[in-house]
Amino acid sequence: MATSNGEITAPVSIRDVQVTLGDGSNDLGTLCQSTHINRWARYKPVKLAQISTIDQLDSNNQWKDTSTWWKATAGNCGIAYNTFSSVANVKTAIDNQALVWNYDPPTGGASQPFRLTDFNQYVHKAIPPVWGLYAQTAILQAGYTMEVGVAAGVSGDENITFGDIPALADYYFTVAFYNSAGTSLLLLYSSPVKIGQMTTSTDLTFEIPYDAYNGIFSNGGTYRMYAFLSTYRYTGQTSAVNGTYIPLPYEDKAYGAPYIETTAKTSNVMVSLEASTISGIQGNRVVNWAAYVYNVTGGITGATIQLIYASTGAVVTTNGTPQTRTINVTNDIPSTDPHYKSDIGSSAQKMAKSGATTAFIMPDTNVENYLVEFISTAISGRVPIAHDITT
Repeated sequence: MATSNGEITAPVSIRDVQVTLGDGSNDLGTLCQSTHINRWARYKPVKLAQISTIDQLDSNNQWKDTSTWWKATAGNCGIAYNTFSSVANVKTAIDNQALVWNYDPPTGGASQPFRLTDFNQYVHKAIPPVWGLYAQTAILQAGYTMEVGVAAGVSGDENITFGDIPALADYYFTVAFYNSAGTSLLLLYSSPVKIGQMTTSTDLTFEIPYDAYNGIFSNGGTYRMYAFLSTYRYTGQTSAVNGTYIPLPYEDKAYGAPYIETTAKTSNVMVSLEASTISGIQGNRVVNWAAYVYNVTGGITGATIQLIYASTGAVVTTNGTPQTRTINVTNDIPSTDPHYKSDIGSSAQKMAKSGATTAFIMPDTNVENYLVEFISTAISGRVPIAHDITT
């Protein structure tokens, strides 16, 4: 059998493709244009004027590291996307769930022939290039920052990453803050790293300095944060310029990621979260987490940390068990820990980490569908789950 757990391997048959896609057609052209194809899979049918690409296979019928056919003639990796000329237009597209990221299949004929081998190493559960958009609470005190970001794929042989598409190399991950009603643009800020310069999954996480949002955000205020790619790098502007903008993809959907809400407060109590997966059992993945709390003398008791759905915020239940834990944040962070801040007394820094009984179990491997959330009376926050897309 050349298909297992949603992945097709050589030798590839029409039946393998039918089973994996859930498409009953026996026609190769129909299967190559199937709406069931996961657009984010690296290996899939693309527009390329070659009858065969088997010269790029190694002796094990695996695509060589030097293979390039999957990038397509246009270099778009088989993905068509829409661009917008203004921040206002990209916001409208996100709000209206306009189609942005679509599969760009071959049409047949000599210039775009259908090749069954394009399905070799196709992964039906491939994840998008970015996932888990988040923003920390904006602390309204000098010296503090607001962290925003998304987790990003930068390598691997299952998924398309932004770095695989040359046309995106000069774009910046950018966020736009609006008032709670979404009617007034308040602030724009971009990552200092271009898409083409990404080397790690955290390159699209960055700090917005206090001076950028001071006087714009108010204590207790709630704001909408929109995320997109921009050819212009913003460093705290309150008005937009004309440029080229693309919404960030949303999970396995064709439209842009919806806005998320974030808040501002004067308290300097802060929480920093980490979450990452390790191999699990029976198709599940284990999520390890760590919570670092700052400026809470004596720690926090009775806090909640939980695995939630990114789209709804609802707590995940796996095998009948809600993935939520009650924890006490009482341990001092040692000065050697990378989260230690010398400008804040070490006695005021606390930490909690998952163990064998407190780690979360995801019901599937699609990390982009989930977030880890920390809730207490003092502070709350959410974070995306880091994922090695090569595993």
